[in-house]
Amino acid sequence: MCQRVESDKPCGDVGWLHRLRDNGDWRARRTVSVRGGRDTTNDASMLRLARDCHRQITIAQVEQLSRLLGVSVDNLWRLRVGWHQDKCVFTFPMRRDDGTVCGIRLRSPNGFKWSVTGSKTGIFVPTGQASPRTLLICEGPTDLAAMLDLGFDGIGRPDCRSGVKAIVDYVRHVRSQSVIVVADVDSHGAGQKGAETLAAVLAAYVTSLRVIQPPNKTKDARDWKRLGATRGDVLAVTGLADEFHIDIKVTQG
Repeated sequence: MCQRVESDKPCGDVGWLHRLRDNGDWRARRTVSVRGGRDTTNDASMLRLARDCHRQITIAQVEQLSRLLGVSVDNLWRLRVGWHQDKCVFTFPMRRDDGTVCGIRLRSPNGFKWSVTGSKTGIFVPTGQASPRTLLICEGPTDLAAMLDLGFDGIGRPDCRSGVKAIVDYVRHVRSQSVIVVADVDSHGAGQKGAETLAAVLAAYVTSLRVIQPPNKTKDARDWKRLGATRGDVLAVTGLADEFHIDIKVTQG
């Protein structure tokens, strides 16, 4: 499954299916029934693991990650960064709109990313953020940390396609009126498409909505900040972006 490269097999928020081989083995695999509603079965274990990893990380490790990513130590702490000793990777908890930990994102020192088995799709939310009137939405916790460094309130989505429901629930929960969605820039256009898909849903819940992307083919929000972007630069790009609206046509018949 790939979140960015399209194929002829779209699978909703999960991404697109790419068949690497066809030997019939998939037919013998176990099927799983999925029930509707909120599944909180693993919440307690995810919370314990997130807390344990947060306690295990050292100041030196956070400072190392800060230098590697080009974001501040303070905002990595706000995202409750941790260290998984068995896997030797950094951890970032994913949350529901009410702050409940529902999953954990793992990040290796070389930048490879995946999630703890059993994680549910959630969002990255910094501590100390009450009810921001204007909310900025990025992809992932490290892009979010970069925008927090520039003085914005914000949340991070898991990737360019998923987390829509969790984001909508959070926006409604904190009653944000203005939202800025920052799209990643990639060769396939998946970042922009994902941002517009999210905006199409959020437009029903906020009074002001804009989708922006870093200028000059800059890859993402963190890279934008690393190249010297200031809060004023982000606001300038936002000011030039059109308000996002949805046209609804009513037909009779």
